[in-house]
Amino acid sequence: MKQQRTISIVTAAVFVLFIFALTAAFIIIPDKAESPTERRYLQQFPELNWESFSSGKFGSQINDYFNDQFPLREAFLELKTSVERLLLKGENNGVLIGKNGQLAVRYFEATDGEIHVDKDGNYAAEPYTDSFYAKNIEKQFAAIKTLESALAEKGVPLYVLLPPRTVDVACSAFTYPKDNSDALIECVRENAEGLGHFIDMYDIYRARYDNGEYVYYKTDHHWTTLGAYYAYAELCKAAGYIPPDPERFVVHTAAEDFIGTTAAKAGMLHNEPDTIEYWTARDNSNVQLKMYVSKKYTGEDAVEYNSLFDLSYLESYDKYGMFLSGTNVYTEVVHEDGAYHKKALLLKDSFGHSLAQFLACRYDLTVLNIANLSSIKIDPREYDCVIICFNLENLITTNNLLQLRSVPDLVD
Repeated sequence: MKQQRTISIVTAAVFVLFIFALTAAFIIIPDKAESPTERRYLQQFPELNWESFSSGKFGSQINDYFNDQFPLREAFLELKTSVERLLLKGENNGVLIGKNGQLAVRYFEATDGEIHVDKDGNYAAEPYTDSFYAKNIEKQFAAIKTLESALAEKGVPLYVLLPPRTVDVACSAFTYPKDNSDALIECVRENAEGLGHFIDMYDIYRARYDNGEYVYYKTDHHWTTLGAYYAYAELCKAAGYIPPDPERFVVHTAAEDFIGTTAAKAGMLHNEPDTIEYWTARDNSNVQLKMYVSKKYTGEDAVEYNSLFDLSYLESYDKYGMFLSGTNVYTEVVHEDGAYHKKALLLKDSFGHSLAQFLACRYDLTVLNIANLSSIKIDPREYDCVIICFNLENLITTNNLLQLRSVPDLVD
């Protein structure tokens, strides 16, 4: 009896000490602004006022704050991931764990593209699904077709490239069924009917992946430089050009220790890292390119580069940002050789960053971030061609392509 009582006292004492230690750690340890492990910003202590308290916003934010700032949080996340792997689970945090270290996000908060309000007229959370909303895809394709019609009046071709997600490409690496991927691809194909230049890459990427080609990163959601090359080759065919052979490029290894956002989401930072490459054309070795990057499109002076590649990003965890110096609203790439070059307008998300290195072999480029189109004053009809590069993940989780309907001077 005495021994049992001693054990109970010791247990209670350890528990109390643990609680006090955690409390002290919360007070002593400074809050972190971001998590290198998860590649995201962390919740800071929220502002307390009557509006935030009565609406429940403060309660939600303070809960996120304690979750994000929990002492030794990253160590516990790694421990959880290690246990999940020991249990041979095929998924962690909505990320599929496949053969040969292949990872892929399978859970996406798909938007229906509508604004939702509650009975009092306040904004409300929209419904979402880990599949997609066909109506939202239909509306965005209608916006694409509106842009295509406006461009056609001036004889400017529109090329539409909607890169697949990793889960769509690397189906064979997972036991997870590919039904949602197949349904999404079929929905996209149906809505793309009638477009003059829709570049359908889905079967091509699956076949190349299954053949062992390194077309998508294992730890990140982007295509590799080889994958971007294949997209460029198909775009050349659609535009009536003979695509250049891969042998016409010099392949440079930029990093061999790239761990991307998918691995961060899964808490698998000890996964085998990816290799980032960039390619330069052998026959353009004497052509001088200049890249001008406006960070905000607010009149701020552009940053000038002598290359499309900002290698300073290789010192950060966002190594993919080396292409076009990361995500910016407005970027220009021009040839400095004095010769005439056709002009292309690239409307893109981050998949367009690694595609740009190939487009620049042929065009002077204006590169616009689709998420910021509403703040940009530009007339696409002034270009020799317009290219849309927008990943299927963004297609189903945003309605950003609807902005194409209101590009200035094109739509009343």
